[in-house]
Amino acid sequence: MELRILRYHYTNSYLILTNNGWLMFDCDCAGTLGALYKALKAETISLGEVNYLLISHFHPDHAGLAQDLKEMGVGLIVMEEQRDFMHVQDAIYAKSNDNFFKPIQEKGNRYLPCAQSRSLLAELGLSGEVLHTPGHSEDSVSLILDKEAVFHGDLPPYEQAETLHNIKISTSWAAIMEKQPAMAYAGHWPKSKLPTQPAIITEIV
Repeated sequence: MELRILRYHYTNSYLILTNNGWLMFDCDCAGTLGALYKALKAETISLGEVNYLLISHFHPDHAGLAQDLKEMGVGLIVMEEQRDFMHVQDAIYAKSNDNFFKPIQEKGNRYLPCAQSRSLLAELGLSGEVLHTPGHSEDSVSLILDKEAVFHGDLPPYEQAETLHNIKISTSWAAIMEKQPAMAYAGHWPKSKLPTQPAIITEIV
């Protein structure tokens, strides 16, 4: 796995090298495009080399730049489990009178269910899948690269899962840990090493 970590505002964006450019996991708020350019330049990567965008969930600090990036040629991948939530951030930006935000246009996106994500990633030369992992939000998904890493957005870190007593978080982490990722990369927390023999997380309704 060739990985770059960009933090140019509030949220970690991750770049994963595929056989056709970079896949970006999460972008940041509207109005941060200039900061993204600078972060990419520091990594000697041009925006033209970023060909795909996958968003963990459609909150402003993870999806605010999505339409800007689409207009610059980045292909947006949307899981069917997320489709009904694509415009959650619209009302938030409208309330704040943000002049930079562009609502995501539904035309031109690539839609597929999580169950078909392994085939999609294989097209990109990656071994892994996208899991539907609600807990922080109903549209949350996590990107798994087999035996290597999980990118889980704002799903609370694994080490917090048991103490939160939330069945959705517990169930999502149980599904992630079945795939045996070695490292966890979050939207706002530092990366963390995952146990090879995970503890049993108690599910509490």
